[in-house]
Amino acid sequence: MDRRLSLLFAVSLLVAVSFTAADESSDDGDLMIRQVVGGEHEPNDEHHHFRLFKRRFGKSYASEEEHNYR
Repeated sequence: MDRRLSLLFAVSLLVAVSFTAADESSDDGDLMIRQVVGGEHEPNDEHHHFRLFKRRFGKSYASEEEHNYR
């Protein structure tokens, strides 16, 4: 039974990763390449990656104080 659960977990993880990768690639090209290489289309403010994180994971915060803390 443990082997079945391990296999189910592995398959679920692969499916989740493939959907996540497909979601990231829909944002103006490959996200990892854009982060490493930068370029003229890369926003240069320090909060860019936090905005991407919030959008990707659906994060919102109850107050501006909590947002600034995060």
